[in-house]
Amino acid sequence: MMENKDEISVLLSVVGENQASGEDQADVIRLVTTGQLKKTPQGHRLTYTETDPESGEGQDIVIDVSGKRVVMTRGGTFGTTMVFEKDRRFDGQYTTPWGNLSMGIYTTHTDFALSASEGHLDLDYQVDLQGRYAAMHHLKLRFAPND
Repeated sequence: MMENKDEISVLLSVVGENQASGEDQADVIRLVTTGQLKKTPQGHRLTYTETDPESGEGQDIVIDVSGKRVVMTRGGTFGTTMVFEKDRRFDGQYTTPWGNLSMGIYTTHTDFALSASEGHLDLDYQVDLQGRYAAMHHLKLRFAPND
């Protein structure tokens, strides 16, 4: 185990599903990438970059886990910060090239376990845009050391 290092390289598997209002089937996105895991005074920080398959643009993702709270910050053209706490609502902004949208997140399920080198994160949450229901999302993230 690499306990003496402040930050280690990890291999991540990310599966995202979203079920839009009125749709019968969920859209599924799968990603395998590398990232960095760092122990922080508050918990753990996981960072990685997602690349949009259509535009090729990279979006930096930062996930901070502390206590019962998960905070995900997405950079890039479509940027946002989302806070996930079971049975709590978070109101924020979703940045797009055409302007900002108000966004609400209501988390219905959280399950996460992180150690100094590996872990998992499962989130179920509802997204509202401009005060209207947009979709239910399920995020499943797994990571382990990238030796």
